[in-house]
Amino acid sequence: MSAEFAKYNFIEVAHDVAGRIRFAIPAIKGSPAQAQALGSYVAAIRGVTATRTSSVTGSLIVEYAGAAQAREGIFAALHQAGYRLRPRAPSRGPAKPSSSWDSTVTGTFARTVARMVAEEALRTAVLAII
Repeated sequence: MSAEFAKYNFIEVAHDVAGRIRFAIPAIKGSPAQAQALGSYVAAIRGVTATRTSSVTGSLIVEYAGAAQAREGIFAALHQAGYRLRPRAPSRGPAKPSSSWDSTVTGTFARTVARMVAEEALRTAVLAII
């Protein structure tokens, strides 16, 4: 396999769990023949147990056994074929309110709930004394 397969020359790891990696590969999007060729190429790697490609989504799913050795072989083969791994953007953390209005509403709701809980606790305590 040569660099001709790597039209856009980059890939991203979209999902990665032990024994399974899903790659986003723009070069195979819209090209069923190229997707099939890449899937067959990766399927021949030692330790790979299954591959699935989609030219509609531009993805390659690789299932493998043998942990680190097979995983390293997959990345090495893709690199040899002309693909380069593009790192994913870091997560920005938990979502924050999108506007000051959101913050105001959230804060008002929290204060209202806290006040209701306190009033109920006070009412219960007064009734217990009587």
